[in-house]
Amino acid sequence: MTRTTYEKGFSLIELSIVLMISGIIFSGFMSFYSIKLKQDRASTTKKNIAAIQVALHDFMKQNARLPCPAQTNLQNDNSLHAKESDCTNLLPLPEGITTVELPNKKTVSIGTVPVRSLGLADSFERDGWGHRISYAVTTSLAKEGEPTNRNINSEGVINIIGAQGENILTPPALYAIISHGPTGSGAFNPTGLQTSCLSETRDGENCNGNGTFMIAPTSNAEGSVFYDDIVVHDRNVTYRDDSVLTQKLENLINCQNKTAFYKPAGPSSDRDGCTQATISSGSCASGYVMSGVDSSGKIICTPKMDSNHCKNGEMLLGYDTNGNIICDNTVLKMLACAQQGLLYAGQGSPNADGAGCRPPTTSQP
Repeated sequence: MTRTTYEKGFSLIELSIVLMISGIIFSGFMSFYSIKLKQDRASTTKKNIAAIQVALHDFMKQNARLPCPAQTNLQNDNSLHAKESDCTNLLPLPEGITTVELPNKKTVSIGTVPVRSLGLADSFERDGWGHRISYAVTTSLAKEGEPTNRNINSEGVINIIGAQGENILTPPALYAIISHGPTGSGAFNPTGLQTSCLSETRDGENCNGNGTFMIAPTSNAEGSVFYDDIVVHDRNVTYRDDSVLTQKLENLINCQNKTAFYKPAGPSSDRDGCTQATISSGSCASGYVMSGVDSSGKIICTPKMDSNHCKNGEMLLGYDTNGNIICDNTVLKMLACAQQGLLYAGQGSPNADGAGCRPPTTSQP
C-alpha cells in the first residue's frame, strides 16, 4: 500500500497531530503571556501610584501645601512638561488645566501628576498601559503664600463616590490620583492627546471634569457598569497596602522593633532577615550618595552618577525604562526618626507624625 509521506518521514496524520499539539502549546503560552502582561501592567501602575503618594506627602510636609497639577497638553520635550502649574494665578487658565467651581464656591484643579516638581522620574507619570496618570487637587491647598500653620488635612473638597453615586468619604479628599485603566478612557497619552471619555459608563465619572471621582468594582461588561480605573486619594494610601514599598517598609520596621538592621542575606540574620546592629547617623561627602547601610549600621556611599539626581543621603536604587536614575530616601527618614528615639512608619501611618515617625512598640521575642 502506498503511503503519502512528509519530507522528513511524517505521515499527514502524524504531521497534523504535531501541528495540533504545537497549536495547543502555543495557545497556552500566549494565554499565560497575556495574563502575565496584565499583571505586570497592573503592578507597574500600583508601584507608580505608590511612589506618587509618597512624593505628594513629602511635598506637603516640606511646603505646607500640595503641588498644583501639570498641564495635560504638553509633550515630553517641553520644558514645562510634568511641572506644576501656578494655582495662585489661574486666570487665565493655562491650557491643559481644568478648574471646576463647586456649589460651595470652592474649586478643584485637574491635570496630570507634576512628577518633575515632585522629584520623580518622568516614567512615574504614566501607568502600566502608557497613559498619563491624572491628578486632581483642592485648588486652595495648592496655592503658595497660604498660612503654614493651618490643618490642611480637613480642608479637602474633592468628593469621592461609590458605584451607586453615594458619597463614600467624609470629609472630602485633599487630592485624587487616577489611572484610567487598560482602556485609557479619558487619559492623556505622552503626546498630550486625550482618549475619548466613556461618559455614559461608571468609568466616565473620572474623566468628565466635574471634580467628583468614583471608586467602583472593576467590570468589563458593556454599558453603564463598565469600570476599569484605579482611583486613590489622601486617605487610601496605597504604599501601606499593596505596593512593593509596603514590603520594604514592613521589613525595615519589623527589624527596627527588634533594634536590628534589615539584611536578609547576612550570615547572622534571623528568620525575619534582621541582623542585630545599631543604625548610625552620618552623611556622604560631596559628589557621593548613600547607597545603603552595612550590617554594623554604617552608611555606604557611592559616587553620584548624575548631578541632576539623588541628593546627599538618598539611596541609588537603579534606573527606570527611560534611563533616569531612581532615588530613595527611606533610610534617611529612618535615621531622622531614630535620632529622636522613634521608628519610621511612613507618612499617614497610625500614630505617626508629619515626618512618618512614631513611638516604638514592645516587640515580641
